[in-house]
Amino acid sequence: MSDEPSNSDISPSTVNPSSPPPGEGKKLTRAEARRLQQQQESEAEMKALEERERAAGKLVADRPALAAGIGEAGYTSAESVADLYSLTFEAANAGDNERSILANHFNCRIQGKELFRDTSVNFVAGSRYGLMGPNGRGKSSLLRLMEQRKLPIGRRLLVQLVEQEQEVMEMDTPAFEVVLQSDKTRQRLLEEEKALSELENPTNEEFERLQEVQNELSLLGTDGAEAKVRRILYGLGFPTEWQDWPTKRFSGGWRKRITLACAVFMEPDFLMLDEPTNHLDLNAVMWLQSYLPKVFNSSRKNPKTLVVVSHDVEFLDSVCTHMVHIEDFKLSYYSGGYYDFLNALFAKRKEYDNKYEKVRKDIRVMKRNQHLSKDAIKKVFENRARKEGRDLHDVLLEKRKDYVVNFPFEEPPQLRDPYCLIKLSYLSFGYPGCENLYNNIDIALWSDSRICIVGPNGIGKSTLFGLMDGLLTPTEGHVEIVRNCRVGRYNQHFVDKLPLTATSVELMMSLGFVHEHEARQRLGSFGLEGTAHHQKIETLSGGQKARCALAAISTQRPHLLMLDEPTNHLDMESINALIEAINDYKGGVVVVTHDARLILDTSMSLWLVADKSIRPFDGDLDDYREHVMSVLKAEEDRREAEREAKRTGRVAAQETAKGEKKEPSTAPPIDPEKQAASLTDMFAKKDAKKKKDASVVKEKKEKKDDKK
Repeated sequence: MSDEPSNSDISPSTVNPSSPPPGEGKKLTRAEARRLQQQQESEAEMKALEERERAAGKLVADRPALAAGIGEAGYTSAESVADLYSLTFEAANAGDNERSILANHFNCRIQGKELFRDTSVNFVAGSRYGLMGPNGRGKSSLLRLMEQRKLPIGRRLLVQLVEQEQEVMEMDTPAFEVVLQSDKTRQRLLEEEKALSELENPTNEEFERLQEVQNELSLLGTDGAEAKVRRILYGLGFPTEWQDWPTKRFSGGWRKRITLACAVFMEPDFLMLDEPTNHLDLNAVMWLQSYLPKVFNSSRKNPKTLVVVSHDVEFLDSVCTHMVHIEDFKLSYYSGGYYDFLNALFAKRKEYDNKYEKVRKDIRVMKRNQHLSKDAIKKVFENRARKEGRDLHDVLLEKRKDYVVNFPFEEPPQLRDPYCLIKLSYLSFGYPGCENLYNNIDIALWSDSRICIVGPNGIGKSTLFGLMDGLLTPTEGHVEIVRNCRVGRYNQHFVDKLPLTATSVELMMSLGFVHEHEARQRLGSFGLEGTAHHQKIETLSGGQKARCALAAISTQRPHLLMLDEPTNHLDMESINALIEAINDYKGGVVVVTHDARLILDTSMSLWLVADKSIRPFDGDLDDYREHVMSVLKAEEDRREAEREAKRTGRVAAQETAKGEKKEPSTAPPIDPEKQAASLTDMFAKKDAKKKKDASVVKEKKEKKDDKK
């Protein structure tokens, strides 16, 4: 039977209404009938669940806006996947309280394109997974399917997906309040507690419910919620004063951070993060990779699951306990972090290549000695697969195709002064009406420089790039750029400034290429597939636009590369190509990046922006990581001391208020002799009561014995 899912295999939710009913005109096998019945039951359960959740006003799984923790007005909406995908699977779990997501024989297509073929979905509660694979192989699609509950998910499981471009809308609500209100369960309990507390004459049931609500709030840690929100926002790069700014004051990148903060604060049962580091600086990435393992681990009473898609291998290696690799339409699972996965993948591919060579050898022998035709050879392997209980694809192996990307930066032309390219002398700069960002900077960039500028977001790293390439004019001092020096600058905003209505080939032709095949060859070498060469740039994905921008920069043959977050939107293979290109490049390189591997594998020196200056950092990346975490800990200790002082002050004020309200006693002083006599009389009465009670018990026992 074909591997393609037929109409009889497609769940009711994904069948075109105009198509015939599943299985019509075809007799279903027992397995197909069972699978169809399971999916129909699952679909019916989901509809019932959605109705109950809508009635309760807390629909979570069906709308990405609410899944991220804010009302519908708080987030941009995402397209529903219901009309795009056709999928089949065999549920391995269906309990309401099941915390893991398990499914076998999973097949999925999107608008006819095959993404997954007869594979297993296996996400166990308490684990942290890194989902990997080249761009376009189905990583984001798998996350959306789970977020939309198209796979078997426990009905009481809170599932949440934070996508790459998901952000809170521009509102008057402060960032702190947006994050605090994102936990709908907490908000609902607080409102219920307030309503019950304001009742003048509560019934016994209402009083008991109030106690239950207060216990639930205590378990959720409501008392520390505000401090927790502040801690998360600060860790993600929001200074204290920024946390109370309205969201409309932030740029899109910062609003994406607020979305991430909401997800981290809510701590859902199953959290999926699609490229969470794309809009973070190095400091925020370091904080996030230290925070997530504390929340998502197997030691908790109700273990939670984390799935991350990221190109940052250091982040994956620090956070993840398992890796999931998409290859040949399958999901392959590996224990350990990223580097453990690399070793296992290398061994697996070597074993595959050995098996492939053995199959090729068998085929050559069949052709030479037995004179078998191609169809006859295929029949032999079909029989072999049937005997071994395997699929033909697993026996008649195809040659493995490596996904290879190359970023060719040509050697720049010779300069008269080939060493010092740019010099900033006694430079100060500040935007009009604002305090200076830099004071008295004195630095130089050389033709062999490999520099990474580090520091928290908002401190002026991108501004420094603008000063270096002459786009900004210093308020004091001067910038010297050697004559005929070409600067190739890449940043996220440069990608958006590409001629969106032109094709990538037209862009390359406008930059000096005479023949179309040469332009296409350069685009192809940067990993832009041929089908995208004649598409308008505005229709390309973020990764395709990034490759197009890098290819355009390469045509300049620059002497100095200035790269601001170049790894955003690039997959692992493209980042490997970028690292190799920087190592082979004959000019200077200055980068701002959150990707630790790019820093380590290109032997970058760290320059720290702090105190309105920039200076070489005394240490390597590990030393800088310790520096960042110590700064964060010191800030957290300071905040905790302030909170404790406020709590102590409130308690003291309450005690003072109670003392002021307490009226002095007007009763006469107590006579010690009378007090002693009163106590003696009280003890005598207690003894008499005890004796009486004992005699009553003795009398009842005697009567009982008499009856026996």
